[in-house]
Amino acid sequence: MSYPPLNARALRYLQQLQQRLIASGSERVKTSIKAVHVDAKDVSIALNEGYCAMLLPDLSTLQQHASPAMLPDKQLKFVPALATKAVEPVFQPYHKLLCQQLKGLRQQNMQGVVLKPISIR
Repeated sequence: MSYPPLNARALRYLQQLQQRLIASGSERVKTSIKAVHVDAKDVSIALNEGYCAMLLPDLSTLQQHASPAMLPDKQLKFVPALATKAVEPVFQPYHKLLCQQLKGLRQQNMQGVVLKPISIR
């Protein structure tokens, strides 16, 4: 599979993540970055399966486009467990939007939006 070239900032970020993972000595942490919907199920998968980051829009863009309609009712069962997860400070506003305001954003609604890797744990 071919990926587009990374800009210097993204490459530096990924190198820093790799260094943190090596320093942690954790075998359970995946070096993968997950591109997902911003909804309870996908965020739960990312946190529970050891992903270190998610590709997300900046917070202001997410706040503008997220809505309760994009968080399916059948996923509300994931919210209580998700709300108790410890997350990186940079991910906390995203976590709060999902768990407290019960808003999500589907990938289809992120077309044309700049995404960046956000550390989640």
